Amino acid sequence: MLEERKIRKLAAARQAPGDWIRRARMITVSWDGKSTAQIAGELECHRQTVRERLHRFNTHRLEGLGDRAGSGRQAAADQGRAQPHCGLGRHNAARASDAAIRRWAARRERRGSLVLDAGFPDRCPARRRHRRRT
Repeated sequence: MLEERKIRKLAAARQAPGDWIRRARMITVSWDGKSTAQIAGELECHRQTVRERLHRFNTHRLEGLGDRAGSGRQAAADQGRAQPHCGLGRHNAARASDAAIRRWAARRERRGSLVLDAGFPDRCPARRRHRRRT
């Protein structure tokens, strides 16, 4: 009962991660007796997604609502050979304040990514390809 109350509360929440709310809604609607096709139509997703989420919830309970550990982009295997990434586009760099650029660079350094000075975009190989020739 406690688990059901938590999931129903999460399904009705407005201030929670959107993916958790959506997955909780899938579960509560299935508890109300609807088929996977009806749930998929109501939540505007694919039937296979509904089946996978229900199966994962049945296996892992509340922990199954979240993302799996290790999902997302993996770190580069060899940081020494990783391509430098400018991170800020041409338009964003012009509008960003110096403090914002410093915060961005500090976050990148903490993650172990290579950081280039946003003031010198021609050092970035991706930007070098697209420069206009005059």
